Amino acid sequence: MIIGPSHVVRWQRLRDFFEIDSKFHGVGGLPIWHDSIKSCSRTNSPFIMVGDFRFGNTYHLTHNESDAFIVKKAFINPEIDKLMYDKSIESLETLQRDDIRLVFWCLLIREYKNINEDKYLNNSTYQHPIWNLPEIENKFRNSVKLSDILHYDLNFLFIDSSNHPSIFGYYFLKKIHEGFTSTQALTLALKAKKSFFKIFDCYKKDSFIVSGTTNTFRLIKDYLRRGILDTTTVGGFHVREADEALFSSHKYHKTLIYFAKEEDSKPNEATLTFFDKAPYQNKVLIIKKDGKTFFYKAFKQEKPTLCFVMINTTEDEEIAGDIYNLIGLAQVLYLSMALINKDGTIKTNPYCKLKSILS
Repeated sequence: MIIGPSHVVRWQRLRDFFEIDSKFHGVGGLPIWHDSIKSCSRTNSPFIMVGDFRFGNTYHLTHNESDAFIVKKAFINPEIDKLMYDKSIESLETLQRDDIRLVFWCLLIREYKNINEDKYLNNSTYQHPIWNLPEIENKFRNSVKLSDILHYDLNFLFIDSSNHPSIFGYYFLKKIHEGFTSTQALTLALKAKKSFFKIFDCYKKDSFIVSGTTNTFRLIKDYLRRGILDTTTVGGFHVREADEALFSSHKYHKTLIYFAKEEDSKPNEATLTFFDKAPYQNKVLIIKKDGKTFFYKAFKQEKPTLCFVMINTTEDEEIAGDIYNLIGLAQVLYLSMALINKDGTIKTNPYCKLKSILS
């Protein structure tokens, strides 16, 4: 059984995609000292993702069950941090069985971020005042040794400030679950990433302006920054803010992929919007709403015409925020480029390609 906080909840949604033959027990904010972990760990070979030690940092004061699953910022201080750490260590000591594996993912990513931000350095050596990954791994013989990869680039393995794994992060964890070491799992994740993004090779002679005003456009920028999305094999993948894309980039480029809300882009109204007036030779407008993605195509300064609708599934999206994960985003980008430069011809199905690599 795979046990843990919200990372496990999200992983369970992708169980079929990754073809994982295991039961899951995931609860958002689940602290390692919670009774449900003790209960679930009685099963054979539990794989426990140890949550943030601060989870439930006011439960000892309120004894309200709901407080066990949250971190209250007002109570983050050295004294309570030490209290929560000791409470967690005490519970971890009861989970010392040879068939139990402890995975300190939250601490790995937190420590990785701190090291890269030069926090908690003592004579150029990282030393957190309370919790340090190598020390904890040495304390518990059944912990998976993740500290071996602390000095590699891990940005492509997580998606946000809460350290939720990316699709490649879950592939890394899948390989850990299968028994690979952390260095082996990281190498496999990097190879999988390189292999998948070869799907964009067919656009190596094409160039696109990519812009918009929605969460999807912001996601593209974030994924590019983290290295989760790799468009280097595309001839030109130029990310531009909306004002630049609509009012000046058309002087140097012929194609535009634009993400907007329906109320802003008004594809079904006669009124011409700034997108309609942008004189690109070829344009695609993408609107995400009501569990679907709508693709509109336009030429130069004309109203766009609906040409394709993609139904979004749970495998395409994050559990919160109405945003795609890499599975969904890759499909949207690939199809957008195909509609512009390949007359909609799809050489490779991104979903099938990614699943074949990661499952």
